[in-house]
Amino acid sequence: MTIESMTCFSERALLAVTLTNEVDEILAHAAFHDYPNVASVDPAGWVEWLHVYFDAPDCSSLNSMFLHYFVSKPDYAHGCARELISTMFSAIPDVHYCLLAVPTTTTLGNFSCSLFVCLASRPVQAPGL
Repeated sequence: MTIESMTCFSERALLAVTLTNEVDEILAHAAFHDYPNVASVDPAGWVEWLHVYFDAPDCSSLNSMFLHYFVSKPDYAHGCARELISTMFSAIPDVHYCLLAVPTTTTLGNFSCSLFVCLASRPVQAPGL
């Protein structure tokens, strides 16, 4: 991803957060949107998609955000992700769920295990995942 495309991507986010240290060195960045980053899902119809394919009855367009982009210095990934997600919840108090939609073949690494819980899927595999 180029700097230009990342800037454009972050500018379109509902919320973009950058984490810096005391000397303004960038440690991490996250972009949150109000729809999943799944090409086959209409951004206006994601709630129905979520309820059809996953066990998430309490998630709605009013109380949920999706993490679309996260980057950090490798040694600080877990702590930075935790801080950025916490900041998202503080900045938008009506949000109760932060969702991450990834293909089933994607490995997220160890840091995500304590930050995200896999939703139980319905018998039919969701398109695009």
